[in-house]
Amino acid sequence: MMLSSRSSILHCRSSILAWRSSMASTRSSMMSGDSGSSLITAISFRGNLRLMIRILPSRKNLVLDLGDSVLKLYEDPQALEVESGILGMCGRLPVPRVLGRGRMWVSMEKVGSETLMDALAEGGCPDPGPFLDLIDLFNDVVGLRWGDANPRNFILGPRTYMVDFEEAHEGPAVADAASLLARVKLVNERCFGRYLRAAEDRYGPELRDFIKGELKLISFFRKVK
Repeated sequence: MMLSSRSSILHCRSSILAWRSSMASTRSSMMSGDSGSSLITAISFRGNLRLMIRILPSRKNLVLDLGDSVLKLYEDPQALEVESGILGMCGRLPVPRVLGRGRMWVSMEKVGSETLMDALAEGGCPDPGPFLDLIDLFNDVVGLRWGDANPRNFILGPRTYMVDFEEAHEGPAVADAASLLARVKLVNERCFGRYLRAAEDRYGPELRDFIKGELKLISFFRKVK
């Protein structure tokens, strides 16, 4: 069964929240890597009704694919405020439309399932231009750096969408470009040269220093997990 209406999402929310604590260990294992892997599971509520869901990879929150919508459950209320504000810019930025919001959750439209991470992991090398354009657009519209320009946060399709904005903060677009390129290098070394050439034409030689710093940061967090 797939839930589509806002009332249905609200109706099952309490069951999802109760079930969420039992998934803590699973979520921790999914957060430990940069891959775009997900987990399909099921929960039951109100007797016989069962809900098939996909748990999407997230480092801090619980993100549930409900079929034609996505439900994101936050641990930090400040993160919810930051992300909700940016999601409210739908029209100015290619972001999912918000369907509903509670004290610690947001429901949004599902805009696709394939990510740039998926394409890279399968050996593809999509044109870097549109992704760098979105990084620059975000910086221009919001006045902040995205803070999480991970390939898994670009949703591919007829229109490329951006997701996950709770880490937005002050900083230059080149830092987001470096965050993207560092992960491209780790996932698809063959594609990295193409992305590096395109980004250096845009941001200049300082980009390489940002990439080195990002790779060191990724390595550090992998060691402490």
